Amino acid sequence: ESMKSVVRAQEQLRQDGKVQVPFFWLHGVQDSIVLYPSASRGYQIVAGPKSEEKPYPEAMHELFNELNTDEVLADVCDFIQRSVLDPEPTAGLR
Repeated sequence: ESMKSVVRAQEQLRQDGKVQVPFFWLHGVQDSIVLYPSASRGYQIVAGPKSEEKPYPEAMHELFNELNTDEVLADVCDFIQRSVLDPEPTAGLR
């Protein structure tokens, strides 16, 4: 099911230029492998109406292995709950 969502998002991106499915982009601002400013610009180009950006100021590259892993996982679970499991059609995401 996850891969179907990825394929669907890729198809929509090719057609519309924006991701139309719920898309949660998270990034460590201190990442020295994929620099945050460049990655954020890329996110802004493809972000659609159901997209949300979450930078972590103190985190680096491996967000699920950082000191704030609990915060990251809670944010991911919250995004899934709000945008996939219990979406409100009138509530806009950031």
